[in-house]
Order: sequence, then C-alpha cells, then structure tokens
Amino acid sequence: MMISQKQLMAVLRAQSEVASAVDRVEEARTNRPTDEAQAARDGDGINLSDRAREVVRVTRALADMPEVREDLVRDIKERIEAGDYDIPAEDVAEKILSRTIVGDILRNDGPET
Repeated sequence: MMISQKQLMAVLRAQSEVASAVDRVEEARTNRPTDEAQAARDGDGINLSDRAREVVRVTRALADMPEVREDLVRDIKERIEAGDYDIPAEDVAEKILSRTIVGDILRNDGPET
C-alpha cells in the first residue's frame, strides 16, 4: 500500500500531539510531591507501558526528520541536468493509478470501477 507524504505527515502530527500530551502529564507528575500516598488519595497518576514509551520515542525521532530529503533531491537534480534521469512511462502510469486507487480506498469509497 502506498502512503503519500501528506498522509504520513498528518499521522506524524497526530502522534506528535500525543507525545506532547504525554510530556505534559509526565512533567506534571514530576512536579508533584513524590509521596505515593498523597498521589493515591488524589487519584492522580499515570503508568506508561514500555510500548507507549517506545511509541513516544519513535514519534519524536520521526518528527525530527526533515520533510524533504535534500540529498535525494540534489541527486535527482544533478541527474536531470546531466540528462541521465529517465523514468519509463509505464512506471509513471503505474504510480498514478496506484495512488488514485489508494486515495479512493482511504476515502472509504473503494476503487472506482
């Protein structure tokens, strides 16, 4: 399945919002008294699983990645300028069709027939 960069960025933004919320909760937790009995009386607390912590870590790492891979863009520009960049028309048509189908599926319309 093909996911566009726009779709990926939307997911990363949502995950980043979750990570920010987790940060706020953890910050509030560390700024509270460490008396566990007081926390139990207040009914406040949070326990993050190792999996949740890993999701937050990966989300932060992905958010730090550039949206544009400048090295790849530079390489393609150089190949175009040198006349060495050739993409078969069949490959272009296949990408167009696959992205259209994926877009239809993601909109829950299903592929157009």
